[in-house]
Amino acid sequence: MERSVRRLKEQAGPSDQRWLLEEAEALLQQAQKALEAGQEYVSDQLCDAADDALDAIRHLRKARSIRGQPSRGDRDRRETARDLEQAYFAIRQGEYFAERLKGNAQRYVELARRLYQEARSAYDQGELAQASELAEAIEEIIGVLDNLAQARSFEPPRL
Repeated sequence: MERSVRRLKEQAGPSDQRWLLEEAEALLQQAQKALEAGQEYVSDQLCDAADDALDAIRHLRKARSIRGQPSRGDRDRRETARDLEQAYFAIRQGEYFAERLKGNAQRYVELARRLYQEARSAYDQGELAQASELAEAIEEIIGVLDNLAQARSFEPPRL
């Protein structure tokens, strides 16, 4: 994962992507500290959160690179509408996590909301591939908060 972080850092793009990359690096450092402290579950959740942040960057980059591509038909439109619906509900879930996590968790939700508006605009303009990629980025961003919330909860019992 460190190689992915380094490669993405070299290609640092817009400020939202740079911020997500900085967050991923910080999460990986926290994961390492948790692992050294014997908190394997916490470390795993923090690594998953970092991975979600990196995946969000990849989706954002792809969304930017495919801007203006035409849709392939009604099926794409239905699938993209479903993607946007899932992203909307993910944002609602993110709001719940942000209330409990405090800190900069709200910034994740604000970024997701902004991207949702951009995705809706792309959808309305028929740029369905871009809208779908933005919806995927939103779900990854909220995934960061989900994993952070799990890292702060009790470790599940081992079966």
